[in-house]
Amino acid sequence: MDGLDASLLRKPRITGPGFELYSNGKASYITSFRSQQASEKLNKSRTLFTDGLSCVDGSGAGLILTNPEGTEFTYALRFQFAASNNEAEYEALIAGLRITAQMRVQNVHVSVDSKLVANQILGAYVVKEENMIKYLEKVKSLVSGFTNFFINQVP
Repeated sequence: MDGLDASLLRKPRITGPGFELYSNGKASYITSFRSQQASEKLNKSRTLFTDGLSCVDGSGAGLILTNPEGTEFTYALRFQFAASNNEAEYEALIAGLRITAQMRVQNVHVSVDSKLVANQILGAYVVKEENMIKYLEKVKSLVSGFTNFFINQVP
């Protein structure tokens, strides 16, 4: 499944490195070779689309992560806390970035429908509210783990 940890389909989480290298003769070479092949495949760019939503019935997010071959992995999340629309947009982005990081992707292109979120991340908008500052800091922390990160706003 394109390097996707099956547990991500049930619950997103971040874990440590997934490869173990053995150092006894031929097994070391084979394991290293497989790890290198997997790394090359995983390092191709992925596209992440996020959409957060908030309404009187609750809040949640929709995520679509597309691999270079065009396979889509879709996620629907329901938050167990109240969130404004902007908070839901940030929560969607954070969840998507965590999943992408778990897959050990190094290059990601993110499309968000929130003009506010995209422009705050790009630095075009000043962040004033304390909760939005915390969200922005969390996103920047996650983004620092990628080799290449691009974000744009889509209508």
